[in-house]
Amino acid sequence: MTLALSLWYCEKPEEETVANSESLNTLSDLTIGSGTTGAVSEYFYNFDNDLDAEFYLFSQSKFSYSYDKYLTTLSEEPPKMTLKSFPDYLVAITPNSSELLARYPIDSLSVQDIRTDSVTLTSTQFKNVESIEWDLDAEPSFQRYKPNNSDWQQADTTITYIDTVEISAYYAVIDTPLIEAGIMFVDSSEWRDTSYAFVNETPLSFSNAFVFIKKQISADSLFYRVNTDCNDNNAWDVGETQNYDYNNDGDLTDVVLEYEDKNNNGQYDTSADSVIFDYNNDGEIGLAFEFTDRGNSLWDPEEAYYDVDSDGAYTLSEPYQDRNCNDVWDGAEDYTDANANGIYDEGEVFVDRGNGLYDVLEVFTWVHADEDSTKGLFEVDEVPNNLIVDWANFDSPDVKMEINLNDDITDRHGNIFSNLIEEVSFTDVKQAQVDDIDSLVTLYTHDVVANIADGVNPEDYYIAKSEWTREMPGTGEIVRGYRYHLYREDGDIIELVYPGYFLMPGYYYNENQVANGFWHKTELEEEILLYTYNGELRDGERVEWTDTDTTGIAIYTIEKSYQVDNYSSGISVAAGIGNRGWVQNDSIFCVRDSSYFGSTGEFEISDCPGLDTTYYDCFRITSEITTTMLGSGVEFGQRVITYLVKGQGVVKEEVYIRWTEHPYFTDGYEGLIDENGQVWIGLSRIELSAFNEGSSGGLFRQLTRPVEMIDMDRFDAVPDFNFDPFKPAKSAGIQTIELNY
Repeated sequence: MTLALSLWYCEKPEEETVANSESLNTLSDLTIGSGTTGAVSEYFYNFDNDLDAEFYLFSQSKFSYSYDKYLTTLSEEPPKMTLKSFPDYLVAITPNSSELLARYPIDSLSVQDIRTDSVTLTSTQFKNVESIEWDLDAEPSFQRYKPNNSDWQQADTTITYIDTVEISAYYAVIDTPLIEAGIMFVDSSEWRDTSYAFVNETPLSFSNAFVFIKKQISADSLFYRVNTDCNDNNAWDVGETQNYDYNNDGDLTDVVLEYEDKNNNGQYDTSADSVIFDYNNDGEIGLAFEFTDRGNSLWDPEEAYYDVDSDGAYTLSEPYQDRNCNDVWDGAEDYTDANANGIYDEGEVFVDRGNGLYDVLEVFTWVHADEDSTKGLFEVDEVPNNLIVDWANFDSPDVKMEINLNDDITDRHGNIFSNLIEEVSFTDVKQAQVDDIDSLVTLYTHDVVANIADGVNPEDYYIAKSEWTREMPGTGEIVRGYRYHLYREDGDIIELVYPGYFLMPGYYYNENQVANGFWHKTELEEEILLYTYNGELRDGERVEWTDTDTTGIAIYTIEKSYQVDNYSSGISVAAGIGNRGWVQNDSIFCVRDSSYFGSTGEFEISDCPGLDTTYYDCFRITSEITTTMLGSGVEFGQRVITYLVKGQGVVKEEVYIRWTEHPYFTDGYEGLIDENGQVWIGLSRIELSAFNEGSSGGLFRQLTRPVEMIDMDRFDAVPDFNFDPFKPAKSAGIQTIELNY
């Protein structure tokens, strides 16, 4: 039996953080700004109490929409984001906590499943040659036969099979422990399932033989033959006989003039030309051949050609069959028509046309591989430019400009070639193997939220959870997202986060992958969310600092700025304060516009639109982070503007981003331009919809015993949490940066 289990993980890059400078910090000043202050515990959230806050979420494409515009344009409220205190418990992993790992069977989910499955086998593709046609449209030197092919031919078959699988299920608090030391947060409201497939070592094998009838060029391949029987005698000849080197040039391949052609007319004139020497002693002054020009001792008709212009005569560039290898068209050999019958008769005298060149040993290839093999005087080229001529009617040869299935031809010497395009039967065998699954085991466990290194007091941290839904671009699919928030108050509001940095261009390829362009460290680190002066928010507070983080991916420079401003002019949001409507005669009427909404059987008062509420006791927090990748010089900016109201927490928050080299917008893009001329894109905005808070006495303070942090002795594996539903995320205030929508 083989256990099939896949684990995905990322190695942690080496890193080093170095603080470089601190350009501005008012936290040491006794008085600043207008003097307006407020306890951060009253303006942010008191996590000793049960929290249930609800926000309207405006995504990037709707960032500039007001609540009213969203209602009137889309006839519905914006989607929601909720923020709730974590309703679960803190779990310490110790050597004695085996009960957390104990697996308990779920009998109702354990069955024997007889599964019907299938595998599809597909044959190799091919095309039939329906016909072959001479390409007259090409330049003469590039004319050749081209095939007229069918569409792709292919077949497939589906084989159905039955596989018996034993299915069992178990549950446990957690799976294998995930940390060597410290503590772990577990969310009992979230479940994850991990399935293990036990596979037989011998797979199931399937095969099928596909039988086809294929149309193809025959094995003779006449179209690709290059004629080397240049004397056209249908026999293989040795090289021509060499006579004498008359001009003493070291070879015997020349035709030598025996006279001086003074008037350049190509013939001997007794009155004008001077005799040089009768080299061959034939008693005639003319040409002397250093070799014997071999002919075929047959009368040759004119070379067959295709009469393109139908004028009855060969015209230059018309396709022809070159039988004597001289690369020019030749007419019929001259003869004496003794019988005056207009045709050549046996015994009549004719001039046997040679090629006037020295011919070396003729090349031959085998036409057939059987016992009756015959020699064919040709070479095989890669280009099908051998013009096919059917000499079945010797007096009127048929130049084949098109050849179809089962066409036969007879060559000039009476050889018959059958089925130039033939049909053949062939078998294509395909095989496939699939896993033979013997059993499936599914383990249900709680989601692990995060781990905290040994040495950090867990009672100092509170847990909250934000959840939201959004529509995927292009598909319209509604997806759910969530993130866990780990806070503690120590004068400042401190958050545990997985620091994340962007990757350089090239690590992602399109807009939907940009979210993967951020990588995250694998250990939680503390980050100050809200700076205070002894727990007090102060109007005019300013904090700026810069540091450098050397990681295994790149070196990053991080510039941060933080400012607090009293916002006494008031901030308005569509919060659900008080009743949104009333019931009258079993119908619901909404306060916002006093309109009829629907019957009580179909709707509730909470379905009414929110009411405009203006808050005046407010602080505006502006946090800005600019991360620069050294070397590439690429900058990513993140700006979060948060409005805090006493007793209500966050009532509005805006997230902006900017790039110096945007990963998927190559052109300029519109947005908020700051005093430095930098363009900020509105990514997401939330506005308070409803807020409820009840006293609970504190989650951790209700624990019956303090949590012990015990080092673990051994673990078989330590995954990096990437298979867990909790995923490191780029935090921005209480929101989460999602760049892929």
